[in-house]
Amino acid sequence: MVYVFLFIGLFLEATGIASCAWILAEIYKYVAGFQCDKVYIGTAEEQEAKDLGYDKEVEHALVKLPGFTTMPEALSKLMSHKILL
Repeated sequence: MVYVFLFIGLFLEATGIASCAWILAEIYKYVAGFQCDKVYIGTAEEQEAKDLGYDKEVEHALVKLPGFTTMPEALSKLMSHKILL
C-alpha cells in the first residue's frame, strides 16, 4: 500500500500537475473527517465574546541564567511594547 501511494505521489510530482503533499493532505482530511477550524475553536467573533483574555497584560517570567544578572535595557524596552505580547 505504501508503495502505491509513493508511486502515485512521485508520478504527480514528476508531471508537475500538483504537489503530492496537497493531494495526500486532502485525501487524509476526507478520510479522517477533519473540519474547518471555526467548527473546533469558533469564529473570531465567538472567541471575542468568550473573553478568553488573550490581549491582557502579561508579565514576562524570565529564567535567570548564570552569568546574566540583569536584563539589558534595550531588551527590557523591547519586551514592554504591546506588539510582542
